[in-house]
Amino acid sequence: MMYYGMGAAVAVRVSNFNGQNDRVNVRRTAYSGFHIMLGIALIGALPIFLLRHQLGGWFSDSQAVSVTVAQLIIRSLSTNSVTDSKSTFPMHCEALQMSNR
Repeated sequence: MMYYGMGAAVAVRVSNFNGQNDRVNVRRTAYSGFHIMLGIALIGALPIFLLRHQLGGWFSDSQAVSVTVAQLIIRSLSTNSVTDSKSTFPMHCEALQMSNR
């Protein structure tokens, strides 16, 4: 949800600067927003990735559960990064295209 909130804020700023025909700040805002969202993604995914072998043990004593959780977390992180980038990356590209007009 943090990605969508940040994406909405970036979209408002890009639209505001685009309405003022300020192409430099459109580009600057799009790049900054993309990098902030990338940072949020890394900060959110890093603890989950580093603790993937311990997370299963917090909920079950079974070694099979811990192994399954560790495997599913890797798949989940890779799937989320692909689906989230599909939803935010087009907005970033569109903002950059507006700045080139």
